[in-house]
Amino acid sequence: MPALPEHYSAQPTESAELSQRAKRRLANKELQKACKRRRTVYRGNQANLRDKYGIKITGALRVHVEEAVYPPRTLQRATGGPTKKTPMVQGGQWEQLTLRPLKTLLEAGNITHAAIPNPNFKADANSCRFAALRFNDCVREDQQAALIKRIEAVKDLGANFEVTSAHGTSFQQLWIGNWKPYTAAPRVAKGGCASLGTPLDAGLAELVKEIHPIMQDRPAQLLEQLDPDAARRMRFNHQIVAKAMAASVHLQKEKNQQWHAEDASRKNTSRFRLGGMGSMLAVSISTAKGTDFHYDNNDDGHVYSAIVVLGADGNLHLPDVGYKVHVKKGSVVFFPANQLLHKLDIDENAGANAKQFVLTFWTDKRSMEYLQANKHKEDFYGVSELDDDEPLKHLMKDCYIV
Repeated sequence: MPALPEHYSAQPTESAELSQRAKRRLANKELQKACKRRRTVYRGNQANLRDKYGIKITGALRVHVEEAVYPPRTLQRATGGPTKKTPMVQGGQWEQLTLRPLKTLLEAGNITHAAIPNPNFKADANSCRFAALRFNDCVREDQQAALIKRIEAVKDLGANFEVTSAHGTSFQQLWIGNWKPYTAAPRVAKGGCASLGTPLDAGLAELVKEIHPIMQDRPAQLLEQLDPDAARRMRFNHQIVAKAMAASVHLQKEKNQQWHAEDASRKNTSRFRLGGMGSMLAVSISTAKGTDFHYDNNDDGHVYSAIVVLGADGNLHLPDVGYKVHVKKGSVVFFPANQLLHKLDIDENAGANAKQFVLTFWTDKRSMEYLQANKHKEDFYGVSELDDDEPLKHLMKDCYIV
């Protein structure tokens, strides 16, 4: 092989280096232009969706809007679902719904707060405007740690966490009712009471006390901006619940007054509204696969139910609208759980031994029906009149009352 000339260099010449830099600058400019075009298209699409569904976003609030993948439902609920006595019907509506392919709605980058308009929304029917609203960073890390500590402490004190056929065996729930029972007991549970002064009584009160200001802050404010009509209905519901709870008419009035007089703090704890999010609260501990698909039949369908995920990220499956909504720790999702088939599981990236804590808020449909104005010009039926009502007793049997 002939020797290379002495002036030869394996390094590129200065003019070659300049040429390479020029190419990189040109490529970067083209990339920036492409990104700008995508942002312009994205913003235009988002503006069109907001106009189409009448979504008004004010101030600096940024909400990503996704349209439902599937058309509006023609039936209120899918048939053929599993019951306590019968398995799911093979090939039925329920199974077909659960097998639908779902798009994943991530919580990353510019997609943080997200909204899926409700394809079955009717303005004159007091229905929810959205099939799902996800608000991120509603519970700070220190608040998450404090809530998990409270939940575990309540369980250690003997609170009755149970599994249900609807949610599956890997989803343990403790129900806490945010309205006063038709007996004089401050908190009623299956098998007995958490009486005043007991550690369990104090633990339940502290848990609710810690939850209330969190939900009253960012989640309530964001819901007010996106769906003010539903937010107002939720506030009104809790006003009448609080009023009936504080001074039930008829036979319970004296007992209620005596109950409040025994301890001044009861007037405050019994009027907690859970941030205006619901009259009922379920505290859940989830492992493995999470819940099964189900409807929450006893939730009030005119307002939102809400979940807060702690401990491990999760995914809320909503096959009616075609989405799997990713829910990070500390995020809140509002959705009409009475009307949409759904399940919540632990995100696969959380690890095999992950434990998820879930706070679920809802307004109980049956309690609202019992608290309507009566024909005798008194504000509400006294709950003492319902002692012989079996549906209400069933509702109360596994429920702590604050």
